[in-house]
Amino acid sequence: MPEVVLKGHDYKYAVSDVLRLFYGEANEKPEGISAGSDGTIIFSKYDGSGVCTESGDICRCFSYNESQEIPFIPKREVKRQLYSLLSEMTGITYPWGSLTGIRPTLIATECGYDPVKMSESYYSSFDKSKLACETALNENRMIDSIANNSYHIYLSVPVCPTLCDYCSFPTADHISVKAVLDDYVCAIVAELKDFIIGNKSCIGSIYIGGGTPTVLNDRQFEFLLSSVNDLADISSVPEFTIEAGRPETITDSKILIMMKYGVSRVCVNPQTFNAVTLDRIGRKHTVKDIYDAYRRVRNGGFRSISMDLIAGLGDESKDDFLYSLTEMIGLRPENITVHSLSLKRSSMMKRKFSQDPIVNPVMDFKAGSGNIDGMLADSYKILALNDYKPYYMYRQKDTLGGNENTGFSLKDHECIYNCAMMGDRNTIVGFGAKAISKKIVMKDGKVLIERLQNPADVRMYITRSSDLINKKREFFYEPDRNI
Repeated sequence: MPEVVLKGHDYKYAVSDVLRLFYGEANEKPEGISAGSDGTIIFSKYDGSGVCTESGDICRCFSYNESQEIPFIPKREVKRQLYSLLSEMTGITYPWGSLTGIRPTLIATECGYDPVKMSESYYSSFDKSKLACETALNENRMIDSIANNSYHIYLSVPVCPTLCDYCSFPTADHISVKAVLDDYVCAIVAELKDFIIGNKSCIGSIYIGGGTPTVLNDRQFEFLLSSVNDLADISSVPEFTIEAGRPETITDSKILIMMKYGVSRVCVNPQTFNAVTLDRIGRKHTVKDIYDAYRRVRNGGFRSISMDLIAGLGDESKDDFLYSLTEMIGLRPENITVHSLSLKRSSMMKRKFSQDPIVNPVMDFKAGSGNIDGMLADSYKILALNDYKPYYMYRQKDTLGGNENTGFSLKDHECIYNCAMMGDRNTIVGFGAKAISKKIVMKDGKVLIERLQNPADVRMYITRSSDLINKKREFFYEPDRNI
């Protein structure tokens, strides 16, 4: 476990990201980053014209040359060289190579949608590079169709019936916050009302997510949706999504409310069709509940239904996972997202696995047969054979095998909000606890993204709601209040 000494640069975060792949948590030191104390020293140097990474007899160097096809970005080159050196030292490779960022599709776009160039430049596998390039093409086509002056609304209800073992979001279980949910919904509506008056036009999409928004009782749920309907001209909004993730919360009355107020897209997220796995991860619904919920939503006549699966849950084998995928495809939802299990430190699953923060979930945690790469590869082939195309992708830290999350869609059913959120070209306005707003600004000829985050705790959000309204006014302020 080496120590990386930095010379001529301070890319500690980038270095830590690469070290995490091979050794788990890394510690910052005055002169660099350490992943342990076995005496191995790596020197990462940048002199303004090139990067050089050395350890003993192993050396990687790159000098800037305008004829190079790869853009010379010092931070990326530091990561590239460190990844290459550590791969040689350990004999370990990862499917995305030196790419540790959230959005591989950005790199695929920079590489001209050329998977060979992407693989050669960043050591990503050809299959992953090909997936990123195909996804980037579809994602960019979708983003180009979204009006540049549109903004997209996200309302957060970070509450679930129970907490799943794998979940790392700061989500509250319903029982713990039930007494304050009336106040919470009123606070969201007040925040929404203050912002949206004068900004009714150019709403590109509305997404009510969580958590599980359908955990609200019927009165609370209808008040929230009716308020959105009163404040925005829903008939002119291209997409209105409700994340009804937990099947046991999808009732006939909730469906009638969604139909009444113009919802066009509903998410039903079982994560698995394996009853044993559902029990292991803390889900309190049955496999039958999944089918029943889907049938009710489908009968509601919504334009699109989205469903999620997680590869690597419980002790599932590849056959278990592919069975769930086959069952899901049989239902024919318009959107399917395939997630790789992310073993976050704050999740119950991580605490059960190990109390040691140094343990590296990416390497050391084995799901089922340990064949998550095979689960993903086979699922992508099956989805393609059934006319599902990848259209958005993102990655998380501590994901098994360093893999990705990919959204697939049938033709003309791509989620507008997902693309706007990933594309970083449109304004996102977040309301409620844990919600993040972001705006695109130009500074010194560069496009920058500025963010404003609401507190994650439901009760704190209620207490600070007036202050948060003022902060949002300042964050989005323009003289005519028209973003």
